[in-house]
Order: sequence, then C-alpha cells, then structure tokens
Amino acid sequence: MIPSKAAPKYALSLLLLLLLSVFAISTSAASGTNVSQQQRSNSRLDDISRAYGQLLSRDLTGTGGACVRNSDCKTNTCYQGKCFPNRGQPDQNCNPAGDGSDCNSGKCNSANGLCLASDIGGDCRSDDQCASGSCNNYVCTLRSTGTACDAGGICATGQCDTTSNMCIFKPLGAACGSSADCDSGACNGDGVCALQALGAPCAYDSRCE
Repeated sequence: MIPSKAAPKYALSLLLLLLLSVFAISTSAASGTNVSQQQRSNSRLDDISRAYGQLLSRDLTGTGGACVRNSDCKTNTCYQGKCFPNRGQPDQNCNPAGDGSDCNSGKCNSANGLCLASDIGGDCRSDDQCASGSCNNYVCTLRSTGTACDAGGICATGQCDTTSNMCIFKPLGAACGSSADCDSGACNGDGVCALQALGAPCAYDSRCE
C-alpha cells in the first residue's frame, strides 16, 4: 500500500468519482430508475473501483529512479525524468533535535531549526540547494574556473581571486592534481604547477619555460 503522502493526486479524483457514482446509484434506485440504467451504473462503479485499487497497489519508483510524472515516485517528486527526495530544502524548518532526515541535505542546523544546504556530492535540483552554490547533473559540485566565489573552498581549484571574486586557476608553484588546475596548463611530476616545456602547446608566452 502506498503511503498517503505519496499517493497519486489523481487517485483522489478517482475516489471522488467512486463516491459520486455510489451516490448516483443510490439516488437512481430510490427514484425507480429502470434496471438497464442501474446495471450500467453498477458496471461503471466496478470499473472505477478496480482502477482505483490497481492505482494504489502499483509499485512506485524510489529516489534516483526514472519517472515521467510526480505520481511515479514514492516521494511524489519527479524532476527532469528522475525521482528526488521530498524533504526540507535549505532554510526550511526542521527538527533541531533530530537526525537531519527531514532535510534533503541530511543536516538540520540545531541552533535555528533550519535545513542546511547539501555538501559536495549531495543530491540537488538547483544551485541554491548546494553549500557550494553549484549543482551539476543533479549533484552538488565545486565551482568551476570563471564562476563567482567568496571563498577559495567552493572553487574546484581552491583559488578564489579576492579582487574579481571569481574562481581562478592555480598559480605557478601551487600544488595541483592535474594540468587543468594550473593557469600555465601544466602540472609537473611533483604535483606542482609549472611552466610548459619546450615543444608543448601554449596560448601565451608567459606560460612557457
């Protein structure tokens, strides 16, 4: 049986139609409606009842599964073909004494009882659901070079220019994980941003040895 909060909205319409049909049949019987008409009403009532039962007993898709509409999901939340949790978003109320399960991020601020934004790797549908302010392919990520920042920790390179407030590449001598981290376009074997070697492709003279 589907939990009431996840029951498809149109199930309520079917239930209402079912009740109206019962009322119509009762009224018809009381007013002496002919047998043929009453049989058709009974048949329709059976069809509606059967459809309503099938609707409530069908399996719904869990979080992360494919969907077409909200009613396909156990959480009743379908976004761009994927089922998402239907829990509190950043700055929405939550139980400060709880475990955070009432928040999409899994974290509730115990000081003010408001949901916190999701950390890197958390589920998201928009940038404002992420602590980093960056949601890519429904996952919270660090901000890419050239995007706005106010702290180095939210930039993929770990570098936020305090003048432009933009994420920038790492300078020469900075530790790096790949050449894509470096302004010079070269991360050497020691894991440090370095100038490009002779013969390597480059965009500026200043990036060459």
